[in-house]
Amino acid sequence: MKFTKEQLDSFITLYKKLYGDQLTEAEALEEATAVVSFVKMIYKPISKKDFELYSQHLVKDPRCDSI
Repeated sequence: MKFTKEQLDSFITLYKKLYGDQLTEAEALEEATAVVSFVKMIYKPISKKDFELYSQHLVKDPRCDSI
């Protein structure tokens, strides 16, 4: 996976802000790659049909977080 220098610098800054640890560029590349790989594994776009069904359900019961 390829990241620009700016993307890695941004990741390093965010990581330090969240965890207090300073990453090297090599560590940042490894961690950023792991995050993106994980998101790719679990992300599934919602279909328009499912989105409409979910939206209609929320109108009936806004407190509900699932159908």
